[in-house]
Amino acid sequence: MATQLVHSTIEDPKEVDEWFQKLQYSKEKVSRLHFYFHDIVSDKNQSAVEVAKASITKKSPTFFGLVNIFDDPLTEGPEPTSKLVGRAQGLYGSADQQELGLLVAMNLAFTTGKFNGSSLTVLGRNAALQPLREMPIIGGTGAFRLARGFVTAKTHLFNITTAIVEYHVVAHPISPPFLLQSSSPSSLTFSATVSGNAIANFPVINDDEIMLPVMAVVEGGVRFPLHPLLTTFLQIVNATPSQVSVNTIRIIMGVVALNRLLGTNLRVGEILKVYQYMCPGEESKTLCYLKARNLQQKLVNGLPDTNKGYDKDYLRVSGDWYTESKCRSSFGKPDPSRLAVYEGQADSDLVRRVLSTNIYVDQRGEPRSAPLLLRYEPQIRSFLEGPTVPRSQEVRVETTVPVLAVPADTPNSEEDPEFIPVGQVSEMAPPINPFEIMGRATGGSSSGAAKGKGKGRGKGAGKKRHKGYLRVFFVRTDCPAEGASASFEPWVPRLLFGDGPISIHDTVLDETETELSAHVAHGLARAACLPGDMNQWDGMSSAQIFRHGTRGMMMATQSILAMESRVLKMTDELQKKSTDYKKLEDQHFVNINMMKEAETLARAEAESRKKAEALARAEEESRKKAEVELAELREKVRKLESECIASIEKAIEDGKVQGRVEGEKSGYDGAMEEARTQFRMVYNTGFRKGWKSALTKTEHPETSELFLRSNTPIPYPQEGLQDSDNEVAEAGEGEADEEDEEDEEVEEGAETGRTQEAPQSVPVETTADVPGPSSGQ
Repeated sequence: MATQLVHSTIEDPKEVDEWFQKLQYSKEKVSRLHFYFHDIVSDKNQSAVEVAKASITKKSPTFFGLVNIFDDPLTEGPEPTSKLVGRAQGLYGSADQQELGLLVAMNLAFTTGKFNGSSLTVLGRNAALQPLREMPIIGGTGAFRLARGFVTAKTHLFNITTAIVEYHVVAHPISPPFLLQSSSPSSLTFSATVSGNAIANFPVINDDEIMLPVMAVVEGGVRFPLHPLLTTFLQIVNATPSQVSVNTIRIIMGVVALNRLLGTNLRVGEILKVYQYMCPGEESKTLCYLKARNLQQKLVNGLPDTNKGYDKDYLRVSGDWYTESKCRSSFGKPDPSRLAVYEGQADSDLVRRVLSTNIYVDQRGEPRSAPLLLRYEPQIRSFLEGPTVPRSQEVRVETTVPVLAVPADTPNSEEDPEFIPVGQVSEMAPPINPFEIMGRATGGSSSGAAKGKGKGRGKGAGKKRHKGYLRVFFVRTDCPAEGASASFEPWVPRLLFGDGPISIHDTVLDETETELSAHVAHGLARAACLPGDMNQWDGMSSAQIFRHGTRGMMMATQSILAMESRVLKMTDELQKKSTDYKKLEDQHFVNINMMKEAETLARAEAESRKKAEALARAEEESRKKAEVELAELREKVRKLESECIASIEKAIEDGKVQGRVEGEKSGYDGAMEEARTQFRMVYNTGFRKGWKSALTKTEHPETSELFLRSNTPIPYPQEGLQDSDNEVAEAGEGEADEEDEEDEEVEEGAETGRTQEAPQSVPVETTADVPGPSSGQ
């Protein structure tokens, strides 16, 4: 089938409109708008403010990296006082380093007329210094729901504070292409339904119908007819598709993808080995789900932690939605004993092998990620906790099960324009987002759109829609296909070399017989073309064939150049990634070395701490030992003091006895005189010792003359000192003084004893001549 390629290089709005009239879309309902855009960057009525800029923005001639957010008025005429028709709200940023090229993302919100409350979304490049620019319309709301089209912009006025731009808008709706590929003549009926989680909000359905969450198709990988593993699981757990959570469907279809990628045969038993099927009470029948028995062991990861905002959209499906057997249409409860039987039949070794495969690792490091396995872009960006592995350990795998394309025979769309063909598919179709088709944002619930409170939302705003339904597509079911499909005849190409078949010995690379190889190539080329096409080519003139051939060659050349540029970009990206990886690897090694140094330092500090503790223990033991020795020395001193006192007392007693004996010999008077002399000499000796002790305590130097015997003022100079205290013994007095100081207390005790006992041995009448305490003073 030949398709006319249409391309527009005209920039004038009138010529663009003429170009648009030639397209097939011009037959649809089209809205053409004209208004003026006022962007005021510095004035009392400022409508655009700077929100971000890069470090090189000031040095860039195009202000590269500058981002402004704006809320600009839209007017009928170029004058600021002209009638206001709406507002342009969004942002623009300088995204070109060569010329002033802006990336514009804005909503054109209209506030007057029949489009009051409606809006258009524009996203594209705006070369602000060019006289005419063009940007695409990617969607809209209200009267422009599902809109597509384009806008042309022309600068009317530009100065340092204000920019006034003239806009022409061409917008038209889009038909929802919610079709699935087919491999056999069959039929389905879809109804898009909005409902809450409560069972009472679900519509009544027939026994051969099911309610399926829309997210099961968008992110759950569900295609029609349903995969046998999904229907088998629903049969075993005794549930209907609307009864289980979307994450449960993601897990089942993720296991289907794992079986295809790894060539395994994971069944329901293996799934129940890893997960536990949880089904709450009667009031929550739509919340049955699979719960991992171990958070670090999951067959499928990367699942969102909530479906809020997408849990009220369902498809009502009837017709050929199953292959061999179907699941139940009404709610049911699981049989724990039946689930235990399937769990006991699971292949544990197979489960361990699959859990150990690090394939399809996502950006968070989770292997076997559902978005990668099922090929969808997640609408919700918060995920459940799961096992993670380094992305460097990811293993690339190729599909082990070959994907076979089955010829499809679909009815003529002109005969039945609303017919939706379906059938078994061997590979996931490209991802689609029905929420965009239904005119919904990607972050909210469909019920939110029905709760808007804007006034004058266009015609039909006050009409009441049937509760719970968005749109229903009525399709014939169980009707045999007619027309071309009834007379289906498969095409079997024939490889001919002239009138004979091409053999395995023929070649197109033989340089010796180019004519023969050319005939072989001609036969292969004709076998690759459909017979009807070749008949049409044969009927063309040579000039037409040449032009078509030239066109095909140019298209092939363009595609090759495009692929070459993509390959070069990919090469550059790979080189950048390699450089970044090398930097990360170097930083990783630096971090490892720092950790090793820190570990070495910590070990050294621990050893130092141990040595300090050992030294402290040794000092404590030495202190205790010194205290013990000091106690022993004190005990010895106490014993010596006792012995000394006993010796002195014994000497006194002996002196008394000896004195009495000598007194008896020499007579009473002689004895008394001798005793008096001895007492005075003893008193002089004690005074001498006290004198020297006083000089020592007053810190007189030992060389002082006061220490000499001749300079000692003894009380009784006539008697002098004892024989042991003469001048010859003066040299040993230093040592004797030290001993005297140590035994000072003992001597004082002995002296006290002598003083107390002396009067007892002397008669009363002679005590006047004996020195006493008063005379000594």
